[in-house]
Amino acid sequence: MRIFEFAKVADWDDRLNSLAEMAEPERWNYIHVPTTSNLPVLDLYLKYTFIRAHNQLKIAEADQLACFNTGLLTKNGHEEIFGLFTVSESLSQIKSLLYIAFGA
Repeated sequence: MRIFEFAKVADWDDRLNSLAEMAEPERWNYIHVPTTSNLPVLDLYLKYTFIRAHNQLKIAEADQLACFNTGLLTKNGHEEIFGLFTVSESLSQIKSLLYIAFGA
């Protein structure tokens, strides 16, 4: 399952920017390939990581929350970064990504 089938994600590019700032420094863009995404490498990485986590049944769900390990580490503490989903009050029963947070 793809991340946008699992959740309605608002401000995807802003969320990617926040994640890039939180994670260890990487080159998240292409050098010579034009693209519409600001962070195309991170964009594809996160989408495929979600698909793999879903296929391996590694998305934890409880009540109105769900999370998965992004496979990325924070730049300061080298802690794992998780994608956290919650049900939005305004979307009634449609999950939306609120924040990509890190956990110890």
